[in-house]
Amino acid sequence: GGGGGGGGGGGVWGTIVHFNASTSQHEITWDDSMCGLASTVGLEDLSSFDWNSAHRAPVQWQCETYKGWVDFDADISEKLQAAHADQTCITWRLGTHSYHVNWEFMVQINDQTSRERPIRRQYLRTTSKVCSEMALAAVQAAKREKDAAEAKANKLRASLAAAEARAAEEAESARVANAKESARAAAEAAEASAQPSKHPLAPTSEEYNQVATGVLETVPGCKILCVYKINHPKHRRAYKLFEDSLLAKGRQSGRNVSKYVQPRLYHGTDESTADLIIRDGFDRSFCGKNATAYGKGVYFARDAAYSASSTYSVPDARGVRRMFQVRVAVGEWCLGKYAMKVPDVRVQSTNERYESTVNDMHNPGIWVAYKDSQALPEYLIEFKK
Repeated sequence: GGGGGGGGGGGVWGTIVHFNASTSQHEITWDDSMCGLASTVGLEDLSSFDWNSAHRAPVQWQCETYKGWVDFDADISEKLQAAHADQTCITWRLGTHSYHVNWEFMVQINDQTSRERPIRRQYLRTTSKVCSEMALAAVQAAKREKDAAEAKANKLRASLAAAEARAAEEAESARVANAKESARAAAEAAEASAQPSKHPLAPTSEEYNQVATGVLETVPGCKILCVYKINHPKHRRAYKLFEDSLLAKGRQSGRNVSKYVQPRLYHGTDESTADLIIRDGFDRSFCGKNATAYGKGVYFARDAAYSASSTYSVPDARGVRRMFQVRVAVGEWCLGKYAMKVPDVRVQSTNERYESTVNDMHNPGIWVAYKDSQALPEYLIEFKK
């Protein structure tokens, strides 16, 4: 209690402060000699405990006179109690005299005579058991608040960590996407600037033998001089897009696409045209140069013997002939007709046409393609017959 008032007859419990080595905390114990109740709590949990409300009884302020300690009137006692927490200066009147308080020395001072008298505050007596229970309840409430605050802080930390992880993941995804886009752009730029080329295969290589075997199956008497592998990244990419689109459309329509791509057809040509095909791909502007019986497109044969004839593989001055092994996305086909410019319509409602024409619907030996990106020359074969 404030100043001299703390040692008066209003003391209601004994207090023991000690250090708990197991928890590394100072602790306070109330001991109720009447009830034998003892409760121990951490001092840090009592920092916000409202001791005034614990007593549940009004505080009575007193002044020491020649008669002993005398109670102030209730209204003055309430003013003193209200001012005590902040040490606020207050004044009051009794009869013809006015008074104020000096909190440092806990005295009242008569403004007229300057006489000082000690003051103190007393709590109305209540059981320490009730106060202990209230204190424990306050500690438990404080602990709940503390736990709730910690849980909220942990949740916030987890949320921030998750947000940081998402941000890092998004940044990494963006970095990877940018890297892929840069690589794609670089590859496209490289393709655009790459020059078409042909490279001779070693006669002992497996790739050479596969190409030679395909030719010799139907042209057993020819002498293969050289097999060149054709490399044109731009044309290869355009063809791949066409083939993938054709297969996807067929599968989506529920069709059997097993014969949509013919991986080994042949196309005979002369020396000068062979160089143009390597550079520019198959150009339909040359249609009709050798045949238009099954349409005005680019012709490809199932058998090398057909393309190896002198009509198509025209010998040069040295007697060397040339034909390409070609991968062709033939798709759905119809029977070709003389000088037809495009295949017939396959689906009337959408005006969708067949992708190629053939010489025989049941056993095709010749396919005619009508789109520039429909065929990819993969090998140039130089031979003599």
